[in-house]
Amino acid sequence: MVPANNELWNLSGIPAHIKPYIEEIKNYRGNFINLFLEARSHVKDLWVYTVEATRKTFTEEYKKLWMMGEALLFLTVLKHSGLLQLSLEFSIEYIKENLQAFEEARNGIVNYFISRMQTARIWQGLVETYHRKEEPEEEKPQERPVETKKNNVTIKKTGKRITVKLDKQKKEE
Repeated sequence: MVPANNELWNLSGIPAHIKPYIEEIKNYRGNFINLFLEARSHVKDLWVYTVEATRKTFTEEYKKLWMMGEALLFLTVLKHSGLLQLSLEFSIEYIKENLQAFEEARNGIVNYFISRMQTARIWQGLVETYHRKEEPEEEKPQERPVETKKNNVTIKKTGKRITVKLDKQKKEE
């Protein structure tokens, strides 16, 4: 697995004042990463992260990728809240005072993405079920119904199905 895939880190179209922060996230070091890790240490881990972290396959490499993803999310929240236009030192104080809002924003965004992924999986399952080619059944010769009448009772046998019917007696006047 290559976490720093060039296509993933394509910064074309990104405003110039945000590129340095993304580079720090890509390299996973610098003032912004320190700010992110400090802020993250004061909020609860996501439930999904806690579950994933218990898996044996959740290696340090995956943990770093997860943290890089959360750092990008943190950067996005800071950008859209207007804090990136201010000095990073002021942002640190403001963030410490408003960690609850960051945690709620992060949780809401991650839960939204998880919900979208689950919906996509459900749709994928429906599409696969709909387009699944069923194996054609062997053509069985049609069995002719066998009908037997005894004492006002009709017994009709068609394949494995048996139908019993009581015939009404005609009253004679």
